[in-house]
Amino acid sequence: MKYCSTCGNPIPDDAAFCGNCGTPVPQAQAADGATSFCRACGRKIPAAAPSCPYCGVPTLPVGGPQQPAGPQKRPAARRRKTGLIIAIVAVVVVVLGVLTVGGLLAARLFASPVTKFFSYNAELLSDRVMPLLDTVGDRLDQDQFSSDMTLTGSVDNSAISSYLDNSAITLKTDLDDGSLLLNGEVELLGSSVLNATVTYEDGTLGLYLPELDQNYYVADLSQLIFNITGQRIDLEGLGLPDISTDEIMEVLKPYGEALIELVNEDSITKEKNVSFSLGALPFSGKCTVYTFSPRAEEYRAMLLKLADLLENDTNLQELIQKVSQSTSLLTELYTGADYLPYRFSQMTTQAANDLRTNADSYARYLEQSRASWSVAVEGGQVRQVKLSAYDSYYGSDSGIVYEAVGDGKSELNEVIYFLEDGSNETILTNRQTMSGKETSGTLNIYFDYSDYASINYDMTKDKTSRLGIPYGTFSLWTTEGSPTFSLTVQDGAAGGTDHILSISNAAPMFDYAFSSLNVTLNTTDKTSAKAPDIAPVDVTNYSDDQIEEIAERIASRLESDLISNLGPLLYDW
Repeated sequence: MKYCSTCGNPIPDDAAFCGNCGTPVPQAQAADGATSFCRACGRKIPAAAPSCPYCGVPTLPVGGPQQPAGPQKRPAARRRKTGLIIAIVAVVVVVLGVLTVGGLLAARLFASPVTKFFSYNAELLSDRVMPLLDTVGDRLDQDQFSSDMTLTGSVDNSAISSYLDNSAITLKTDLDDGSLLLNGEVELLGSSVLNATVTYEDGTLGLYLPELDQNYYVADLSQLIFNITGQRIDLEGLGLPDISTDEIMEVLKPYGEALIELVNEDSITKEKNVSFSLGALPFSGKCTVYTFSPRAEEYRAMLLKLADLLENDTNLQELIQKVSQSTSLLTELYTGADYLPYRFSQMTTQAANDLRTNADSYARYLEQSRASWSVAVEGGQVRQVKLSAYDSYYGSDSGIVYEAVGDGKSELNEVIYFLEDGSNETILTNRQTMSGKETSGTLNIYFDYSDYASINYDMTKDKTSRLGIPYGTFSLWTTEGSPTFSLTVQDGAAGGTDHILSISNAAPMFDYAFSSLNVTLNTTDKTSAKAPDIAPVDVTNYSDDQIEEIAERIASRLESDLISNLGPLLYDW
């Protein structure tokens, strides 16, 4: 009896594959000291090695590829092997898409197959992804957020609902770069049982709990932390990182240019009037197909340039420094003031060294794997984008594929699937219809052969809530018998926007106390938050005993005034 080198499962001596995870099993052992050559990177390796010690690619059993007899579970290792190629090409898609949308390529590559290849990929990204990101970004500004948010709920249990009626939690938020004003209120059966105000501005933190303590306590946060921990921290950079789209584009630009240099007239082929059929959608027709398939020397040049960029990227370093400064309180308390920039510098240096050291083997591996990126276009519409590599073991392509039919204006049918071992494994499907400002459709996400999530949506494109969610109705369900979820975003009866979340068929989820729950979050576009109008009490230099005394007094009143009132709700239904 032998054991699988991947999962440890016992396997028969004559098995070609592990019956548990599908890993190929070598069928013969070479004599001690015998060597062979890696089929991916070309280096000399021990003949008995199950995988190449340099690049990790599994070696073939003696005698070449062997097909399993009868139905077999798909080998998990096959997708992991292809994953490196797909991950690299996926990054290429995103970066080049951003650059193309920004107009970088148009001037440099005008009216060539290279231009067409990039522009079709970029248009696909800009049509599908960018509008959603822009909508959310417009509503959730990077440097500020102001809204009154009120949470209410009801359930199908009369005892519990009697407490939820006329009860609410309200957060009035005014968040700006470097400052915060937050009013919180808990209302139970129409009566306010707890109010709290938190303030932060210019390094001073404030707390006011009028039901529990009449004092408005403030403290210089940096000095208070020093008094408690002995650490000095700088809070000037504390706040939301003020990072613009232009800054992000500046960071991406040199990497995009390195990738552009990889793409030339020799590495892209264009075939016109190709008879073309999709693998997962009903479409057959004449397409123009652009295929990007670089050679090893082109891959090597790109990898070496990427290594230089990573090691000397001042724009990226400045961006990380900004993020680090905005979270300086956490980084200084737990890891040291410069931990994030230092750790990131280490990571980029290691990545650059790895790229330089292994540029030759990576380049040969990519070329020998026949890694390619193809785009099929019909009537100006992208019908298929395929990122693939040739799997020599199975003698077929493996990769990830996007396909679409429809004009993209009135109707659209999309699918993303893994291409593996000559078959398709669906990851996502999306079918939608558009009429004016209204969009309706169904999105299915498949996790494996039996688990999935399905989302029905009916939304208005140009109207969103303060949280950046489009107005409309969204319904989610998973496998049969699981809870169902629905979200409705609409104008609130008393103003603002209501986000109504309904959960049904969910008794096990709630320990059978109730089976359905409705939660409404109302948000406004402006806030009515107010700072305390009483003189503050500065506790910056209070002793540990004084701070502890205040905390104990507040906790005692909280327990007697609030927890006791909530007891029946918690225990008596």
